[in-house]
Amino acid sequence: MGAFQSVPDDVLTGMMAECVVGIPYHKPNYKEKMLVLRTTCKDGRDLVRRILADKNRFPSMSLFFSSEQANSATVATEPREMRVSAQHVEAVGRVFGAGCTHLYASGRSPERIAALEVFVVSRTRRLESLNLDNAAVSVEVLLRMCRAVPRLRKLRCPQFMETSDYTIGAISEICPLLREVRFSRLGRDSGEYSPVETWARLFPQLQEFNLHGGRWVGYQPSRIEAIHECALVSKAHDLHLDACHITAEVIEAIVGTPLGDRMEYLGFSDYFPQDETNIEPAAFLAAARGFPKLTDIHIPKGSTMGGPGFYVDLSRAAPVLTTLEIFDVGTTDACVAAACRHIRLTHLVLSGCLDLTSSVVESITGGQAAGTLTSLTIKHCAQGPFNPLRAVDVLRLVTGCPNIDSFSWYCSRDLHEYAELDEGPCKAIVELLAARDCRVDCFAGDWTEFEYEDEPDCIFE
Repeated sequence: MGAFQSVPDDVLTGMMAECVVGIPYHKPNYKEKMLVLRTTCKDGRDLVRRILADKNRFPSMSLFFSSEQANSATVATEPREMRVSAQHVEAVGRVFGAGCTHLYASGRSPERIAALEVFVVSRTRRLESLNLDNAAVSVEVLLRMCRAVPRLRKLRCPQFMETSDYTIGAISEICPLLREVRFSRLGRDSGEYSPVETWARLFPQLQEFNLHGGRWVGYQPSRIEAIHECALVSKAHDLHLDACHITAEVIEAIVGTPLGDRMEYLGFSDYFPQDETNIEPAAFLAAARGFPKLTDIHIPKGSTMGGPGFYVDLSRAAPVLTTLEIFDVGTTDACVAAACRHIRLTHLVLSGCLDLTSSVVESITGGQAAGTLTSLTIKHCAQGPFNPLRAVDVLRLVTGCPNIDSFSWYCSRDLHEYAELDEGPCKAIVELLAARDCRVDCFAGDWTEFEYEDEPDCIFE
């Protein structure tokens, strides 16, 4: 035993290389190995502490003090107690606190909250992300935690505890590098408004320009001056518009600001159902005219563009537009024709546009986009018994768009008979696109039946 204890630290460090190279949480047993190393020799404890504190050897580590309900589908309505004891939190802090970069914690009892505070204030040195969503952490404790980790990048404050404007202001001064932050809406009248209209201007490093409000679905931002002031200082790269009603007035408040000059994308981000997001046609046109780098527009289900005239106006307003994703259920073949005739699209997605027919093929191939499209997706469009999109139509479509290198076609399983997926045209589609080295994802089935990682490359039934 004595001889083993005399093994140099660098040898022991080499023995532990397997668990300190790369991202640690990809190694399920790294914690056990660290615990073993701590007890191997008299210098083991210091060695583990140095390894965990070295961001080059141990770049990231996430620790969880979750509740019993953490993996359930039940939505929390009050703070939840963490499943481990206060003593466990203290022990984990002593061993792994120095290497922790991401901490997720529930907690309700005074003993566990006290242990959690010690963990953050006294044990962590590299903490970048702190999630206290379901913890009963008081304002005083929260501020002490923030003071101990001023270089925090992400913070989710307790959602069931009151958060005053004073507290938000104090955190903005204590942690000026925050790129993502969420506060409870309790305890202040401004909680009904969006972050952009209230406190977001205090955190210029935020990566998301968040316009949804406390009432959530259908929220219409109205504090136009506050939106403009926030856009002047914001470093954001994304406009969060989900579940909002966005008017041209909101977009015009961003036009001409550094934020507006950076925007390359406008639409929805799939956080919530698209039919809950209503972006008015005038808002899209205001962005097209005022955002010089806008290349990508997503039109959600909850928005109605009103007909082909919108796409003509869009082409005139957005000369650099290349990507268009249309989920507007009122979209017709004429709308698609107007978009493809007037816009040099490279990426086109048509999803859930139930009024489309097989004539959408000519709508696409008859415009200038036929020669510029490199990516085309058609999901659950023209799939009913009346004038459906068939395999022979798709063959004409891909033949008429010679530069497509990524193609997707989805048709609900119970309607695949109308797609007439005969072997001849299906085989011709595959061979044609394979000759172009094109990624083919033609799937006649229900998308929801498959997990994302099991998405088939090509299925014709």
